[in-house]
Amino acid sequence: MLDQRLIRENPRLVEEKLSVRGINLDLSHLQELTIAIRLKDTELSNLQSESNKISKLIGNYYHNQKDSSAI
Repeated sequence: MLDQRLIRENPRLVEEKLSVRGINLDLSHLQELTIAIRLKDTELSNLQSESNKISKLIGNYYHNQKDSSAI
């Protein structure tokens, strides 16, 4: 079985070694998908961070409203 990390990090080496065994494989599409996944993961992380900040602001707003109505 091939190591996924090796395929992601050095697809050309994997292609060369497989061609020695008579298997011709183009891993460029897999490389493109891996890059797209990383970009989406980064985007997801940024959106989750933004959501957490907004949730905290909303919580602070309601907490301040509660404190000001008690006066």
